[in-house]
Amino acid sequence: AAMGGKSRTQGYAIQKSESEWSSILTETQYFILRNGGTESPYSSILEGEERDGVYVCAGCGTPLFDSKEKFHSGTGWPSFAGPVMSSKEKEVSNVEMEGVSKIQFQLAGAEVRCQTCGGH
Repeated sequence: AAMGGKSRTQGYAIQKSESEWSSILTETQYFILRNGGTESPYSSILEGEERDGVYVCAGCGTPLFDSKEKFHSGTGWPSFAGPVMSSKEKEVSNVEMEGVSKIQFQLAGAEVRCQTCGGH
C-alpha cells in the first residue's frame, strides 16, 4: 500500500530489490516493513520494552525513536511522543507519517515509515 501515493520503494536513499529485502529480513519483518503489515495488538516484544536506548529501523538501522519518548497508549503497540531528528537537517525527522484526518487517526492511527528505506 502506498502512503499518500508514495511508493514503498521509490524515493528513498536505500534501495533494494524485494529479493534482497526478503533475504535480510525475517518473514515477519518483511511482512511489516515492506508490505505495511501490522502485528496483533500486544504481540510485539517492543510494547513492554523499558530499557533506555534508541529504536532503529530493522531494515536499515536508521535511528527512529528514543526510549525517552516512549509511552503506554493502551493501543497494544509501542507509542512515541516524537521521532529522532535527522543528523543532517535538524528540522527533519527520520520518520514520515501518513497524512490522515484527525478522525482517521483516532480510528485507525497512521502509517509511519523510515525516511531512509521506506520501511513501515
